[in-house]
Order: sequence, then C-alpha cells, then structure tokens
Amino acid sequence: MKKGLQLIEFEAEGTGYSTKQIASVIADDDKTYAYDTEDNFDDTAKALKSGLQDGKYAFMFFSNDEDHDGSMKTGKQSISIDGDSFTFRFYSSGSRKGQGITGVDDKKMYLGGKLIAADSDEKVNFYEIATGEKITVAKLISSGVLVEDTSYDKKDETKYVLADNSEAGQKDFAEKYVAINTSGAVLTSGTKKDGDDYKISLKKYSGGKVDVMGDKLQTAYIEKVILK
Repeated sequence: MKKGLQLIEFEAEGTGYSTKQIASVIADDDKTYAYDTEDNFDDTAKALKSGLQDGKYAFMFFSNDEDHDGSMKTGKQSISIDGDSFTFRFYSSGSRKGQGITGVDDKKMYLGGKLIAADSDEKVNFYEIATGEKITVAKLISSGVLVEDTSYDKKDETKYVLADNSEAGQKDFAEKYVAINTSGAVLTSGTKKDGDDYKISLKKYSGGKVDVMGDKLQTAYIEKVILK
C-alpha cells in the first residue's frame, strides 16, 4: 500500500507514457532523486521537470499513516516534508488524475505539484523560468541584471533599474522572470517591499502572456527598485 508523497515513474506507452502501468516507485531517500527534504524535493523536481510535464514521472500523494487506507489524493493538499508543511496541487480529473501539476493553475505556478512561492523571509522572489531558481533583488543586482541609476540624486536613497532598460530589455526580463509573493501569487504591477527592504516597482508586460512550463502567464518587468 502506498502512503504519503511518492515519486512514480510510469512505463512508456505508444508515443507517451501510461497513467496506470508503473515502472518504478522511487524512494524519498533515493541517491539520485531524493525528495525527503525541501531542498532535495526542489532539486529533484527541477531535474525531472520535462519528465514531470510529459508524464514519465509524477509526484502523487496517498493518505497518511493515520488514515491507513492508502487512498489517492487530488486537488489542493498540505503536505509535510521533513517537518515543514507545503501547499501542493494534484490533478482532480482526466487521465492524469492524482498526479502533481507541473505548470500554471489558477494563475499560480507548480512544479511536481508543489506551489512555487517566495520564501517567507524574502517576501518577494523572481522565479527564473529557464532554471527554476528563485532569485532575490540582491542577486539581480550582484549579477548585473539591475544596475544603479547614477543620475538619481535623492538623499539617502539608491535607485536601481534594468541594465538594459529599453523596450527590448524589458521584454527580455518579462520573458525570463516571474515575480511571486509568499502565497505564490504572480505579481504583475504595483510596488512591493522585499525582505531586504528593497522597494520594487513592477510594471505589467504589455507584449502578451509568456510561456511558463508549457502554459501561458501574464508577467511584469522591474520599472525601478529603491533602497533607503
């Protein structure tokens, strides 16, 4: 009987993968694809992202030890990993019922079923679409994505803007990063302060929705960042 969170590999079927025939059940402490801690889960989900999207792999959740019935869970679930609780969402219907969603659902992003949200102490993160990494404003500055606006002369404040603040540069940012808060909501406009006291002004990207894990999502670019 399966219990708790499980990583399942499905057998190939035609040009895709079966949703019934299981090739293997991967243990949470597996040497290659561990998911017994938050970091291990995130690393494994990022490594298997394409397989999670096409159905070769799936995280699935079965009733916990207190239930003892092994029933497969669907929809929104709160799951404990290494003592911490995380929000997951699983398909509620269709051929992939019970599999963790990898993509966009109700304007929020999920990877392996786990909600992608900003860390509680950081308040705002930028999800890098290509790598699956969550990035802070401080890292965007240190990596040169944001640079200081030396023409800004307000006392005791520092202003940062995109290194390429042209229309093309704004488009490039909006197609690479997604701003998220601690509830996983995608931020597309307004001013937010992160855990390092950077005041981030976001502007909705007007070029249309961006491809994120095979789905479409409205994003934004950074108009400016102020640090007092």
